[in-house]
Amino acid sequence: MSGKEKNIKKQKKRKILEKAFELFRKNGYKDTKVEDITRKLGISKGSFYTYFKTKEELLYELLENVKKSEMERYSKVEIDENPKKTLENFIKERFKSFLELLNNVDIGVVRSFAQNTIAGKFHEEMTKFFKDFIKENILLKYESNRRYDIEIISDFIILAINNYLIEKIVCKKEYTSSSKEEFDGIVEDNQKLINEIVKFVDNALK
Repeated sequence: MSGKEKNIKKQKKRKILEKAFELFRKNGYKDTKVEDITRKLGISKGSFYTYFKTKEELLYELLENVKKSEMERYSKVEIDENPKKTLENFIKERFKSFLELLNNVDIGVVRSFAQNTIAGKFHEEMTKFFKDFIKENILLKYESNRRYDIEIISDFIILAINNYLIEKIVCKKEYTSSSKEEFDGIVEDNQKLINEIVKFVDNALK
């Protein structure tokens, strides 16, 4: 296969992934059929199965791409010598992540999607990634870490942050009309909220 042919196949596969992601966000994974994806793209089902054996395989690749993107995103979070500042930077990035989620996906779709086995595995892997970030860049910087089981504490911190932001941003739908250009401004408007969370965790760990 020539380089040109490989590039064409790569582009076709990318278009299938992009259209599938668009339909999953709109209708949910369960309610999106392979026929829906191929019809929107104007391709045959046979063409789809050239690239993916099943819809589940497509979902797996989609989530692998999202995981890679998210890990790159959080690798850019500024790590400060002061763990309190690192925690603040991390929460700000989580805030923007949830704003993007709300901006792209209906909460009902998120809930149905979360019941999928592949999505559940993705969630577990991302939770582990966030826990490791908190352990290495925040908890281990505190002398008090010797007094606590950092596995339990890191789990508690990420679950508390995620659940609070889901409740505030996603469930209450306070920012349904926000765009990416507005995300930084929204985070700045919630600086007091972020400061209180950081202060509470910092005082508990000192």
